[in-house]
Amino acid sequence: MLLKNDGILFVEVPDFSITEQYGDFCAFWEEHLNYFNITTLTSLLIESGYKVIQTVKYNFSGGSIGAYAIKSSTHSTNLINKDYSFSLTAYINKTHKYIEKLLEKVNEAHSNNEVVVIYGAGNRSVILINHILSGRVDYIIDDQPHKQNMYIPGAKYQVLPPETLKKQKYRSMSLSC
Repeated sequence: MLLKNDGILFVEVPDFSITEQYGDFCAFWEEHLNYFNITTLTSLLIESGYKVIQTVKYNFSGGSIGAYAIKSSTHSTNLINKDYSFSLTAYINKTHKYIEKLLEKVNEAHSNNEVVVIYGAGNRSVILINHILSGRVDYIIDDQPHKQNMYIPGAKYQVLPPETLKKQKYRSMSLSC
């Protein structure tokens, strides 16, 4: 209502397609009411009277979508003809596969007497530690000084500085969550 006709709107939302693709259950810490992919965001804008000029994906906080749109004086309700369906069963199956793969890698590391380190003491790490990896992580590293020497909420892990890695022999393994 505040934007004049032909005014430009920019909307940025978390990109749920990444979460859906990998079965990433850690994304729900933000407790959004709605989750979008490019198709659903574009359709919402069109239905709301906007002409979408451009959409962009960028890597911010697990993935985001931005959309530039112009408020149209001619309202269109012609939605993009795409399938909006989301299979909760498929998503849950992907989540279970992700967890199985993660635990397999962590157990393999432990059986090889390797140290398991989580780099980054953010919200997603906290969820992962409290729900999946409690007791399976040797320590947590973060390069943000205000997090160092603090403890992960809900767990008994102290956050250590990156210099701690210099004291350990390690091999890098990346499984994003």
